[in-house]
Amino acid sequence: MTTIKLDAHILQQDADTIMNERNTQVPRATVRTVQALFLSSAVQDYYKPPIFLPGSLSIAPSDTEVAPPKVTGYLGGLVRAAQQTAESRCHGSFVAGQTSESDEFADIGVWLGEGNYQRDHEKDILDKLGLVAWADAEVSVDRRDKAVRW
Repeated sequence: MTTIKLDAHILQQDADTIMNERNTQVPRATVRTVQALFLSSAVQDYYKPPIFLPGSLSIAPSDTEVAPPKVTGYLGGLVRAAQQTAESRCHGSFVAGQTSESDEFADIGVWLGEGNYQRDHEKDILDKLGLVAWADAEVSVDRRDKAVRW
């Protein structure tokens, strides 16, 4: 299975360059989503670059075991179904729903491997994916500039 380590050099390239250099066909919106998630994290001193699994349009921690083909096949089918459903409804994301009217970004899958991923382990999961900076980020919930702590 092809994997791409999401280091800062790769993330700073445009979507077409990333796909051409890696000889992979991935929707541009998927690449842009990965870039948006990880570019701000990649500039930090403490950053564990995850990997991108183009075949299943998913991310995974770099230290996890590769998912079995049956799992990546299922995950890829699920992500593609979400993307197609969003597209058919003129949304950018099936998960975000009607608030995502842009086609600039898309849903992606996540493979964590074996572990304890129950309640109260959210920060551990974000850390494992190299996204721990998002744990304390303020995220806008509507267009009136209200924000909630995540």
